[in-house]
Formats: sequence, C-alpha cells, structure tokens
Amino acid sequence: MEATKQATKSQTADSNVIRLAEENGVLAEIGRIISSSADMSEVYAQFGEVVSKLLPLDRINITLAVRDGRYAETAYSWGISFPGAKAGDRYPIEGTIVHQVLQHQKPAVSVAPDVHDLAFHGNLTVVQQNAGIMSHVAVPLRTKNEIFGILQIQSKHTDVYQDPHVRLLSNIASQISGAISSARLYAQ
Repeated sequence: MEATKQATKSQTADSNVIRLAEENGVLAEIGRIISSSADMSEVYAQFGEVVSKLLPLDRINITLAVRDGRYAETAYSWGISFPGAKAGDRYPIEGTIVHQVLQHQKPAVSVAPDVHDLAFHGNLTVVQQNAGIMSHVAVPLRTKNEIFGILQIQSKHTDVYQDPHVRLLSNIASQISGAISSARLYAQ
C-alpha cells in the first residue's frame, strides 16, 4: 500500500515537471514570436496559435484602452469573430469585462464560479453569448505600472477558466506588455 502511494506521488511530481517544462518552452516561443517584429499584426496569428497550446481558447484578443476611459479598441484578434470585436473596432466599455479590469486593476473572469482569489467576476455580453462564447478571462497589460490594455481569451465551453488559467494568462500578459506597448508607438 505504501509503495503504491509513493509511486503515485512520484508520477504526479513527474507529470508536474513535464507540464512545467512544456509551459516554459511555449512561453519562450511566445517571447520569440512577439519580439520578432515591431508590427504586431505580422505575428499575432502565430501568437494566437501558440497560446492555444497552453490555454483552452476559441478566441484571443488584445484590447487597448482609449484615453478618454469610456471606450476601448480591439487591436488584435485571433480565432472566432463577432460583430464589434474585430481589429480596429471601437466600443463603449461600460458593463464589459474590459471595464471591470480597468476599474478593479486585476484580472476578470466571466461565467466561472470556481475562480476565487485571482479575478473579479462578471457577465458575458449579449454579443459574446450570441457568438457562442461561454467563458472569458481578461488580464491587464501594464507598462510603468499603468494599465494600457487587456489580454483576453474566450471559450465556447462553460466554466473552463480556473485560477491556473488566470495565472498563466497573467504571466503571458507580463511577458508581452513591453512589445505591445512598443508596437503601439510603432503604429503611431
């Protein structure tokens, strides 16, 4: 009995090490992709595909906060699309997950009751629901401790995002924030 418990612990530890190594490899690949061009639109599809290796998603997008604080603009998107959420589209943020992230200064999750500590909880918009989105997580993109945008992933599956997903997406956001900020300057 004790030997079985030890073998199970060893297998769990081994699988955690393997998962962490795979995660680190994909994070390194994300860094390489993001830093390969000053024009994010050239590499965003590749970025989306690589992130989908780590996180369950049907859509990933980067939304930039517009200076007036009432609107946001979808800068990049990959995956399923829906009206008002294509690259270049501007929309009012009141009542959206983007507004929640900006207001609370931390990640937000929609339709995921089991995420407790890392994220604020909110509701999906009607447009998202009509597109089949059932779960959504958004994390801030920061530069110089100021939020300038939001990295979001969305899924057609219910309650798919948990604390580990929020942590990992936050790590990805930290990794790409500098490149996204520089890409904004490049675009101007």
